[in-house]
Amino acid sequence: MSKKPKSFLIEFVDLPKEFESSEVFSKFQTYCFDSLMKTHESSASKLALELSLVFITSGEMKALNLEFRGQNKVTDVLSFESPFETGFGELVFCLDVMEKQAVQNNWSLEMEWCWLFLHGVLHLLGYDHEADKEAQVMFKLQEDLFFSFFNT
Repeated sequence: MSKKPKSFLIEFVDLPKEFESSEVFSKFQTYCFDSLMKTHESSASKLALELSLVFITSGEMKALNLEFRGQNKVTDVLSFESPFETGFGELVFCLDVMEKQAVQNNWSLEMEWCWLFLHGVLHLLGYDHEADKEAQVMFKLQEDLFFSFFNT
């Protein structure tokens, strides 16, 4: 009988100092993992794999977004599936955009990080928001999970 994994195996690359000891994020990522394990049993094995979180500048993000999505603009987070059997994927965050969006959303930078983390993980699980119907499903799940964590 296989043992159920406890959480994502997260590797941080260039983690900003303000996130180094984030208990909020630590609890949130565990909450996301547990919630998604329940609703995505068919993808549960993917959730047990390594997930890299990378933080880059606006210029680097613009270049990545152009190269991989054909969008010549800065974005907040990009999700990349892992080419390796032991990997779940990689989430690339732009701290500059995260800081602006945290102010716009009237919440902390940690909350914005959690919001974007969940958004990226949902992409890695196959959710998309290109079509209206898909967007409704993805954003409802994102909002439900996020606000149930932060409103408790």
